[in-house]
Amino acid sequence: MKIFFALYPAFSLLLLLRGPEGRFKVKTVWTAVFSAGSLLMGYLLGEPGAGALYAIVFPAVGLFPYMLRKEIRASVSEFRLKEHLMREDLERSRNTYEKLSQEHARILENVESILKRYSFAKTLVTRSDEKDILHELNSIFGSRKDIQGLALLNNIAPAGARQAEWVPTYASGWVAEEDWKGILQNARLRMDSPSFFPLPPHSELPYPATAGDLVVVYVPVIWAGTVNGILALLTEGNVSKGFLDEMSIYAQLLGLGLYKSKLYNMVLERSRKDGLTNLYLRRVFLERLTEEISFSRRYGTSFSILIMDLDHFKQINDTYGHVVGDRVLKGVADCLRSTLHPGITMSRYGGEEFCILIGLAHPGEVVETAEQVRKSIQQMVLSISDESGLQSLKVGKRKGELRITVSIGVAHYLPDTPAREELMQRADSALYQAKSEGRNCVRVWKAV
Repeated sequence: MKIFFALYPAFSLLLLLRGPEGRFKVKTVWTAVFSAGSLLMGYLLGEPGAGALYAIVFPAVGLFPYMLRKEIRASVSEFRLKEHLMREDLERSRNTYEKLSQEHARILENVESILKRYSFAKTLVTRSDEKDILHELNSIFGSRKDIQGLALLNNIAPAGARQAEWVPTYASGWVAEEDWKGILQNARLRMDSPSFFPLPPHSELPYPATAGDLVVVYVPVIWAGTVNGILALLTEGNVSKGFLDEMSIYAQLLGLGLYKSKLYNMVLERSRKDGLTNLYLRRVFLERLTEEISFSRRYGTSFSILIMDLDHFKQINDTYGHVVGDRVLKGVADCLRSTLHPGITMSRYGGEEFCILIGLAHPGEVVETAEQVRKSIQQMVLSISDESGLQSLKVGKRKGELRITVSIGVAHYLPDTPAREELMQRADSALYQAKSEGRNCVRVWKAV
């Protein structure tokens, strides 16, 4: 009995602690029963003090959690409130993160767009060739999957025409120049701002285009205050205002680049030509002669050069002055341009001497051409007056008119011709022969 009394608290406390939770009345009854049992067994076994101690322990252990219920409930409520606030903070952080991610992506997109514009602007600064500029522009738009084709249109209508005729001079992507002509055949293009129009479903385009899903976006390219071109793109899907604005920026940059290219080519061409006659300079003629010799040696072809000298030109300068002499030189240059094919290289070699290079022609045809040049200049009549010098250029023979004649030396390039200087020497010898035989004639160099 004493052993059971000693173990009684352990069994009782275990039953109290493992008993039904949340049932205050049940635990109260069991606590009272165990406490009474402790007092009774302590009295029967002569251990009233131990029984009283057990009776105190049971209520303390069994009812202590219920004494802390208020504090526990307050702690749980506080915890749940903090949890709710933390969840709200977490949701706000997620929303902020998403906004920052979207802003980051937008900034990266803007940075990429700015870098592309910078790269294109750098190309405009470092390059002067129109094709290089257009290739760089194509690399920018060609990397986009929605862009199917790019073209630059130029107006080929004559000056003063009431309606422009825009034709593609550059095209990239799978849309060729001929396809662009068909796309823009009946389109009414605006010249004041960027615009677009849906491609008609019946348009004939190569694979993989579906005409009904494509849009033609175009923007005028302006320089020097005039619309000199149109930048056109063929794209899929909707066209946003941002895309039109982007195209407008590139069109402005393209206009500056093309204007710079035009000015560069103009300056380059002027540096290669004589300012008075607008014919090539001696340096350019010799460069062209070197190229022709290299070509002929490689492919076994032949060509000819003509050196012509105005007869008695010094007397013209001495008699009528250098103003009239300059106009005579200009008149001879105009006569050469009107008589010879545009592909023939013509130059002012120096003073009153002119050089002509005729490639891929039979020697007999070259001599006939030289005779035609000589006769054309001989028939040229310059009308002069005492007040203003040379007034006009016309055909006829009247009092106060000035006639010009030329002597021409011809040399043919053959495989046995040693070098450029030797060929020029042969033509010069033929010219000297023409001068010594009365002038106003054509002579061909022949080996002695």
